[in-house]
Amino acid sequence: MQTRVERTDPLIAPLDAGQRVGTLKVNLASGATVAERPLQVLDAVPQAGILGRAWDAIRLWIK
Repeated sequence: MQTRVERTDPLIAPLDAGQRVGTLKVNLASGATVAERPLQVLDAVPQAGILGRAWDAIRLWIK
């Protein structure tokens, strides 16, 4: 069995609890899909303050 996570990248706050951010897929070695489940945010993630957002913007720009 093989697991694979497909998610929106990058995840940008704010994120609400229960918001779907991707999918978890379980496949057999042959490639057949066994299960597919949504990935959801467990705890809400608030937007950072102005300095935090500036720092994050710089980090995303460098990547």
